[in-house]
Amino acid sequence: MIITGGEPLSAQNWFKIVKLFSKNFKTEMFSNGTLISKSIAKKLKTAGVSAIKISIDGAKPSTHDYLRGVPGSFDKAIHGLKNILSVKIPVMWQATISKTNINELDEMIGLAESLGVDSFKASPLRNIGRAKETDQVLSVKEELYLTKFLELNKQRKITIKLGESFWR
Repeated sequence: MIITGGEPLSAQNWFKIVKLFSKNFKTEMFSNGTLISKSIAKKLKTAGVSAIKISIDGAKPSTHDYLRGVPGSFDKAIHGLKNILSVKIPVMWQATISKTNINELDEMIGLAESLGVDSFKASPLRNIGRAKETDQVLSVKEELYLTKFLELNKQRKITIKLGESFWR
């Protein structure tokens, strides 16, 4: 069972929901990481969360904050990621790759490795929703570069995965 949202931790009853699901299912959570304090991380562990995917879309605060449209969100996401790692819940760094951050792939993976993240997953931005109104969707050439780059980096310390692309 994967609990996602919006941001699942913004729901007032998130702890009850997670605890209920984790009794009968392997329960993972997809979060932006910004609300994960040390006490929330401990509650997630107590509730039975088996893994957390945290969305971070850049290696630098300026890139992530620009793509998310929220100043300070990078630092909060990294802080939340560290809090999860401190309670020994496996973490996947989930990046949506666009024209803005494709050149930060190596830096993102390096930062994920240095923080002790278990895996890194890069998914190309899909041409749906708000992305249709931007020029951020990768070209075929850029998506091939992404695929090749990730394939060439399989020997890194962390597991590297390519997310699905449904827009073609």
